[in-house]
Amino acid sequence: MSQIQAPVKIQRWGGAFQVEVVSDPSVKQALFGWMSAQELGPQSAWRFANMVDSKKLGVIRHAQMTVAKRSGPSRSGYLCFYPPLKVAIFVEDGEQRHQEEKRSPRVAILRMRHSPSIYNGGGAIFAATLVVADSTLWIEDVLTWQGQNVWASQTFSRRWALLKTWFEQDWAEDEALQRGLIIKPRRPESLVNFKPQPGDVWEFIPEDAARRRLLWKDRRNAPMVLSSYPQKPQPPRQPRFNASPPAKAEPEPETQKNTIQVGILDTYFPTLPQTNDGSLIAVAKKDMSGPDVYSLFSAERNPLGIAVIRKLQISHAMRKYCTDTTLVKVEWSGSFDRWEIIEVNMANAASPFDAFKH
Repeated sequence: MSQIQAPVKIQRWGGAFQVEVVSDPSVKQALFGWMSAQELGPQSAWRFANMVDSKKLGVIRHAQMTVAKRSGPSRSGYLCFYPPLKVAIFVEDGEQRHQEEKRSPRVAILRMRHSPSIYNGGGAIFAATLVVADSTLWIEDVLTWQGQNVWASQTFSRRWALLKTWFEQDWAEDEALQRGLIIKPRRPESLVNFKPQPGDVWEFIPEDAARRRLLWKDRRNAPMVLSSYPQKPQPPRQPRFNASPPAKAEPEPETQKNTIQVGILDTYFPTLPQTNDGSLIAVAKKDMSGPDVYSLFSAERNPLGIAVIRKLQISHAMRKYCTDTTLVKVEWSGSFDRWEIIEVNMANAASPFDAFKH
C-alpha cells in the first residue's frame, strides 16, 4: 500500500473549513496516474463542461436535459475514493485556473464518515464542486464506480441513482470529522425551473451517457428566459414548456402528528420510501457518552442496546427532538448487529419487549 511520506499540512483554503493538503510528489503522481487510467484528472484531456453561448440556449429547449445552478465562485474537481490509501481526496480541476498560473492542481484529503466498501473493486471518482465562501462541497455526478467509467457507459439518471444510494446507505455526516466542511449532493432540476438572474452560472446536464455538461454564464443586465432560437432580449415571462396548464394540486388531509424526517437527504432526495406496517417503536434516551449515542428501551423499559444511526436526516432529527427521550421507529441491522433508528418522533406507543425478538 502507498504511504504519504511528506508531512500532511492542515490548511484553510479561504473558508471556515480545514483540509489536509497532500504535498508528497510521489503520492500525487501515483494518484494522477490512477485517474488517467480512466481518462480523468490533471494528466488527461478531460473537461467537465463545454461553454455554451446565450444565442444557442433556444436549441436545448426540447433537449433531454436537466439544469443545476452553481453557487457563486467555485472550484470544480474530482472527489477520489483512492484504494491505495483508502481515503477521500479532492483534486482541483486544472481547466478553470488562469492560464498564467503554472502551479500543479491542489490536492487535499477530505475526511468524512463513509463505508469502506467503496474502495473495493477499484474505488470511485465523483464530480464535485467546492464553494469556498460557503465551506460546501457539492457532489454532482459519479464518473467511475468500482473501477469502471460509468460516465461513458450509463445515463445521468442511472448515475444519479447510484449517488443517491451511496448517500443514503454508505455516508453519514460527521461535523467534527469533516472539520467544518459541509457536504451535500447537488440536485438537478427540470428545464422548467431555469429562471436565471444576471450574474448566474448554470449547467445543463445531458441525460445521455458520455456527454459533457454545458456551462452558461448570464452576462446580461436583465433576466431572460429560454425561447426559440435565436435568442432575443425580451421582457420576463413564465416559461412555456407544457402544452396544457398544470393540474391544480389537491389539498393534503391534515394529520394529528407527522413523522419528523429532516436534513439533506429529504431536501435533495425527496422521495424516500415510507413503511408503516409492522412498525417496531422503541424509546430512545440520550446517552452522554458521545454525540449521536442513544440507548433504546422497550415499553417495559427493558434495554435494547445502543442505536445505530446511519442517515443524516435521522441524526439531525434526534439532536433536535431527543433532548431526553423520544419515540423512534427501528429496524434490525444485520451489518451492525443492533437496532437502527429509521424514523423519529413517532405518535405510536412503544412496542413490548417480546416484539423485539428476532
